[in-house]
Parts: sequence; C-alpha cells; structure tokens
Amino acid sequence: MAAALFALPVLTLGALEDGAGGWFAALAADLLILVVHAWRTSSPLIVLTAALVVGVAAVAFFFIVTLGQSCGGDTAAAFIKWTGAAVIGLGFGAWGVLHGLRILWASPLALVCAGVWIVLAAHLVPGGAASCFS
Repeated sequence: MAAALFALPVLTLGALEDGAGGWFAALAADLLILVVHAWRTSSPLIVLTAALVVGVAAVAFFFIVTLGQSCGGDTAAAFIKWTGAAVIGLGFGAWGVLHGLRILWASPLALVCAGVWIVLAAHLVPGGAASCFS
C-alpha cells in the first residue's frame, strides 16, 4: 500500500506527460490497489486524503533532493542514496499504512526522510553530490 501511495504521483505525471498505454496501465493497477485497500481496510476518504498528502510530500521530496545538490553521477553513491531512500521510505511508509490514521502523517514524513537521506548520503559519499541544475 505504501508503495502504491508513493508511486501514484509519478505514474499520474507519466500518464499525463507521455500518454502511452503503459503509463495508463500502471496507473490503473496502482489505483486498483488503493481502491481495494480503501474498501477492505480503511475508509475511502482516508485513502484519498493520504494520496493528496503524499502528492504534496512528493513535491517536497523533489525540492529537497534538487536543492540539496544530490545529483552526482557516481554509480556507487547513487546505489547507496536510492537503496537507503527505498528502505526508509517503504519501511516507515508501510509502518504508517498498517496503523490506521498514521497513514496521514507517517507516509508523507517517510518521503521527506527519504529525501533528507539522499541529500545526506550524497554529501557523505564521494561523487554523490553535484548541482541538479546545469
């Protein structure tokens, strides 16, 4: 469920920008996961609110990562940054999803923490930090 929440903004933008059938199929599968979760374990209003809050957190994630100058090109640094971000984001986000209304603050906070990890790892691992704007 946390992965579906985190993927929703990316899949929506991809479907709107590219318009290819693959993006729409992935978006439909993602929405199906969210609808099933809303129907079986949670309220549709809570899932909708969580999706909106995670969308705002995704924008914050983007700004944290880009303004933190974490766009270095080293492969080892990228592996450390994104692996750590996945563990933090999915771990903390899944914990929030499993505990009722915590989904409304834990999932967005998981994205923000993942973005902070990326910036921190970029500056600690050689070759991980560089400006994202050329």
